[in-house]
Amino acid sequence: MKESALWKKLNQLAKKNKWHLTRIESHTTILGIPDVYCMVEGHSFWLELKSKLGKNCGLSNYQINWHLKHIRSGGKVFILVASTSQSGFEILKINDPMTKSLPDSKSLPDSKSLPNSKSLPDIHISQISKNTNLEKLILSIL
Repeated sequence: MKESALWKKLNQLAKKNKWHLTRIESHTTILGIPDVYCMVEGHSFWLELKSKLGKNCGLSNYQINWHLKHIRSGGKVFILVASTSQSGFEILKINDPMTKSLPDSKSLPDSKSLPNSKSLPDIHISQISKNTNLEKLILSIL
């Protein structure tokens, strides 16, 4: 499934459930910003839409940097992947090892140079949830 088809499904759910979703066209805004800003039942988070997975879930260095900065600032950001029709959809999340080892995220080093560096920090991506029902999957991360 293409990212545009995934967005269409999300948008239909938003209309049905009165969710507030905003699609961001990042090629005209900030490099690395996720595809969709979401407000669902009083919870705000970002979604990066992916139609297939590659190295680092197909995330660019700019996207990885944005995710890490947002997570380190206490924000929520997820990767929504359209799997095969039988397995449905997956929600993934970058786990930043630095936030686990340091109790105060304010003491983390500035990561402005990450997109231009040749070596990004070790990122670990874990599956948060998997479901054939996209609505239930979104509600599971609230």
